[in-house]
Amino acid sequence: MLTAGDEFGRTQKGNNNAYAQDNEITWLDWTGRDQALEQCVVLLAAMRRSMPALSDTRLLTGEPRPGSEIPDVIWLTETGMPLDEAGWHDSGRYRLIMMLGGDDCRLAVVINGDRRACMFTLPERDGFRWGPAIETPDSAAGVSRPVPGRTVSFMIEHKAAQAQIKENGGGK
Repeated sequence: MLTAGDEFGRTQKGNNNAYAQDNEITWLDWTGRDQALEQCVVLLAAMRRSMPALSDTRLLTGEPRPGSEIPDVIWLTETGMPLDEAGWHDSGRYRLIMMLGGDDCRLAVVINGDRRACMFTLPERDGFRWGPAIETPDSAAGVSRPVPGRTVSFMIEHKAAQAQIKENGGGK
């Protein structure tokens, strides 16, 4: 949830009582805003609008939705293997993948809570291809990719023909 100015790095320096302030603590600095952070928020909002799984209000069950063969959520280790009971209780586990979606398109939320970079591997399906959900200068397609420490990354899986169209500059 964002309030005015959060999208470009506004801070109240820990003051949570903005109602009693009419000074620099609560004013929006439009000229000094962090435009890179602002653009990141724009891309995240666009991704949320384009991914039905991110706006679905139903509880996640790990079971397929009606008419689907793919579970609504799958929890994986960084190696792409299902996260088992022991993995959930491992206090030293700082990495996981939450996979959302269905038969035609899946979103992988790749979480590296460790300080160190780690190689993450996503599961492959015939006829599908993984690519970055948000294009950045260091975006890379494929099932394996390094993820820097303390990072959340988003990968999207499309049918191979659709992924090829996007790479060639067509479609949105």
